[in-house]
Amino acid sequence: SRPRIACCLAPAGELLGASLLAFGLRLHSTDLGGPFATLLLCLGFLSISACKAGVSIAEFSTVGCASGAYSAFGFSAMVLAKHAFVMVMDWSVPKVLATTHDAMLGLFRVQFFL
Repeated sequence: SRPRIACCLAPAGELLGASLLAFGLRLHSTDLGGPFATLLLCLGFLSISACKAGVSIAEFSTVGCASGAYSAFGFSAMVLAKHAFVMVMDWSVPKVLATTHDAMLGLFRVQFFL
């Protein structure tokens, strides 16, 4: 069924995008970079963005189906959790970036650890 496919493909696409992004960042930091590294970075960002939207749609659909008539509570809890996650990211990303003076290594660490 389509919901099961969406629940499998969206996270897999997000993982693919993160892998492309990490590989593109790594290539960009070497002499082998250039247009291929830029292409990998663009494809990684595009894949992550598209699949994050798919994950969000699947999350909200699941909450809507599970909540039934009292769906306002489920949606509120999900929005609160997403905002809390963004707050944690806003706090932790600068700390991870501050662990190195190399900008590309810092971005790689952010992708890897967070």
